[in-house]
Amino acid sequence: MKSENIISISLDDLEYAYLLEPIKLFNYIKERIVENTNYYLLIDEIQSLDGYESLLNSLNYKGKIDIYVTGSNSKLLSNEISTNLRGRDDQIKLYPLTFKEIYTGFDKYQEFNIFMRYGGMPFLLNLKNDEDKEEYLKSLFNLVYIKDIVERNRVDKVEVLESIVNTISSSSCNGGQIVQV
Repeated sequence: MKSENIISISLDDLEYAYLLEPIKLFNYIKERIVENTNYYLLIDEIQSLDGYESLLNSLNYKGKIDIYVTGSNSKLLSNEISTNLRGRDDQIKLYPLTFKEIYTGFDKYQEFNIFMRYGGMPFLLNLKNDEDKEEYLKSLFNLVYIKDIVERNRVDKVEVLESIVNTISSSSCNGGQIVQV
């Protein structure tokens, strides 16, 4: 596959802000496609586009395009995408890396302790010190869990939610005892 046959768009990048309307994005993509040629279309943060379902369905009719979309917030839940795309999708679930995937063969016990402390999020491999790793995990937690739960469920008392999540998280390894909140 030639690089000109890969169309990559990140909708949270200001470079593509003018494409945040389905018709404009559709035309942008259509202008780059030559008939009877295979393409890969990669769209990141698809939930930023109101009406993304009709865009993806329309692109499906164009033929030789493999479409990959990603998103990172509660507006884009996989079961809702499947419903909205009416079965024209295949989901690829991504999971954090396992210890086996991270282990370099250097010092198994030291690396295992680091893995147990920070987990297997791939971006962590780019971070060298504990402070950066902790800051990354905190921001990920706040963005993915807290912010998305608040947005999706219109939570007014965020501090109560944070307290509940912290209690559940800190007691999830307490020997299987049920924690009353």
